[in-house]
Amino acid sequence: RRLQKAIDLGKLPIRVVCMTGKSRPEQQSILESSGLKTGFGSDALRLGAVKMFQDGSIQGYTGYLSKPYFEPFMGDESYRGYPMRSRENLVKMVDEAHRAGKQIAIHGNGDAAIDDILFAYKEAQKKTPRSDCRHRIEHCQTVREDQLDKIQELGVTPSFFVQHTYFWGDRHEGIFLGPERAHRISPLKSASKRGIRYTIHNDSPVTPTNSLFSVWSAVNRLSRSGKCMGEAQR
Repeated sequence: RRLQKAIDLGKLPIRVVCMTGKSRPEQQSILESSGLKTGFGSDALRLGAVKMFQDGSIQGYTGYLSKPYFEPFMGDESYRGYPMRSRENLVKMVDEAHRAGKQIAIHGNGDAAIDDILFAYKEAQKKTPRSDCRHRIEHCQTVREDQLDKIQELGVTPSFFVQHTYFWGDRHEGIFLGPERAHRISPLKSASKRGIRYTIHNDSPVTPTNSLFSVWSAVNRLSRSGKCMGEAQR
């Protein structure tokens, strides 16, 4: 209602797509409980996806990885982060929103979290086949090549937080991921080669909101120190 009022007063100069949150299976998002569909609204303001989380951030040591962090967390060499919920609960949450005809967007930075997300999307499609769902993975930071194949197969849209290459690249290489994984974060070139439709985004306040700088980061992949974070993914 506040956004609608701002539009009426001419104070909102940008188009807004609102996602609505869902944090547990029994909870309905506003989008689900209202009975409205993804896309409802106007060109200025409309409803988007049901938003869920499956892990945290790589730099916060809360991203859920398939292999341990490069520099061990609190001395634990086996630590690889953790999921926000069990795979079973994620499958249930995704199935509920998918059956209701909603678009779904799930936050996933670590590749183990992305495994969970892709599994949930595939299970939902098995039970209730839908065409052109445009389900999303938000950030999709450490996605592997085999996962990109699954993304292509399922028609999932990754939304890459590509400014990580600049703001976090040096620390990802030296602390969190190590050189091999750090140079593959936000693999736009690999996605492009597969014909995957993706978006790139900012995530304020983690990085400044600057769309053209995101494009620059996607093209150049330079870190703060000037190091290229993966020539092959430029």
